[in-house]
Amino acid sequence: MRRILLFFFILLTVVFSSPIYSGNIFAASQNFATIVIPFRGREYWQDFAKPRQILDYLNKEKLPSTVLLTYANLNDTEVVNYLHGLKNRPEMGLFLEVDQQLANDSLVSYHFGDFDKAAANQILFSGYQPDERIRMADRLVTRFKSVFGELPSSAGAWYVDAVTVNYLQNKYSLAAILGVADQYVTDTYGLWGKPWGIPYISSLHNPLIPAGTDKAGPVAIQWAARDPIKGYGLTVGDSTYSFQANDYINHHNLSISYFRILLDSYFDKLNPINQVTVGLEAGQEGWEFLDEFVRQIAELRLRRDKGEIRLSTMRQFAGIFKGLSRENQPASVVYGLDREGKKTAGWWFNFSAYRAYLELSEGVLKIRDLKVYQPFFFNDLLTADREPRLERYLPSCLDDLSDNNSLLIAEDIIFTSVKRQGDIFNLDYQQKENSGRLTLDRFGIRNNGRLIVKFEDKQPFWTGYFNRLLLDYYTWKKSSVRPLLVYSKIEGSHFAGLYLPPEKLLGFKSSAPFFGLFSFPYQTLAKFKSFPLSKIGVFFHQDLLNGASKCKIIRRI
Repeated sequence: MRRILLFFFILLTVVFSSPIYSGNIFAASQNFATIVIPFRGREYWQDFAKPRQILDYLNKEKLPSTVLLTYANLNDTEVVNYLHGLKNRPEMGLFLEVDQQLANDSLVSYHFGDFDKAAANQILFSGYQPDERIRMADRLVTRFKSVFGELPSSAGAWYVDAVTVNYLQNKYSLAAILGVADQYVTDTYGLWGKPWGIPYISSLHNPLIPAGTDKAGPVAIQWAARDPIKGYGLTVGDSTYSFQANDYINHHNLSISYFRILLDSYFDKLNPINQVTVGLEAGQEGWEFLDEFVRQIAELRLRRDKGEIRLSTMRQFAGIFKGLSRENQPASVVYGLDREGKKTAGWWFNFSAYRAYLELSEGVLKIRDLKVYQPFFFNDLLTADREPRLERYLPSCLDDLSDNNSLLIAEDIIFTSVKRQGDIFNLDYQQKENSGRLTLDRFGIRNNGRLIVKFEDKQPFWTGYFNRLLLDYYTWKKSSVRPLLVYSKIEGSHFAGLYLPPEKLLGFKSSAPFFGLFSFPYQTLAKFKSFPLSKIGVFFHQDLLNGASKCKIIRRI
């Protein structure tokens, strides 16, 4: 009899604790879905009737949502009149992409003709000098306020640099910022190392890392959060396993059932709060996937009506999240299961100090990814990033993909279970003959009580001090265009002198007249070269302030 009872006890334990059974229990108070529509300008759609389908649907459904508008939208009479006429108008915010009109009106040298219009150095704020970003931010906010009579609380782009985020928060009280989820390289944009798919309070020194004890920025939410298992990869084929309808339909021929699986992964009962971003890009091909978007919204509404989730705008969620987490983000876990073979399970543990990806495959448990959130600074803090490809990669302690290293924890595992005590996670595993426990907290990782990964919180005292001064300098200095010494060659003649913005040059010419006050169109004069003093700062910044990942593998199994 005892053997029979013991057998059923073990069987139940296996069923309810194994990776094959997620065991999610939903509570409306902790699960949030935020509907966001990034709305690009007319050059992407010409006929307003196409993107209008998405906005009409949201207006009809009367659901909380956020629409992010470009500068072109804010100056488009048809778009503005339509938005003012909506009975159930969504929250309006800013989509921080650069076009020629925004650059011209902000007295910024637009990088047209250099590369593709969607290239990172042309469309993202980080492709421009810090003072130029500030002028464009001011112009955007001023126009937004003139259209809607209030300041924007939410903004976004696939990547928004630290200078822009810091400025928008300090001057205009920005509450929420949208950025694309981890993708090693997709559409020439590479971001790698941020918390896996979850909301977090971003550091004002680096938008990819949580604030921790750093000065807290706005609440960051993520566009197109990835599949916990299949989304971990270096190719477009991997990153398109995401919440975005056109991703999973176009690239993988999946349906709404896959969307439901992703929701179950991200709405985990072990977390004090969960959030996902759902939306379509109103521009390019977005409206072609309206039918699937309608099915996504129907699924969210069904879960809301069951009391499993709540719907919120970006601004609403930011207020709730900051109230819960105070200065530091709460630790969280995202669980995934390979639903096809059911032989692989994965857990993304996210802390304010690091993220870790544990994968169980064929009975073998490994740490495949470990990023430590030490202070790390990108060069766009100092100068424009003129590379057409965006590469924002955080240093790794472990990265089985880009660095080909991982850490073996245990083999011959039969089942696992994860429990939480405060901000400590215990992953218990049962082997054929033994059992073990992996413990993760903000200080490190232990296997059966032995410290195997330690985080070293040591850095030169000047690191944080220097970057705080740098941010304060860029975000509080006067951002108007200032005179400076420039030079160039035009139609065989050399010019050099003092640039007097916006369209004058006081100086010398290699042909008659040899000296005078010369006039040029602004976008021509703005292309004149100046002395590259910022390169000295970039060298100092990169070589002296950023170091290797401050983690130590103490014990390998």
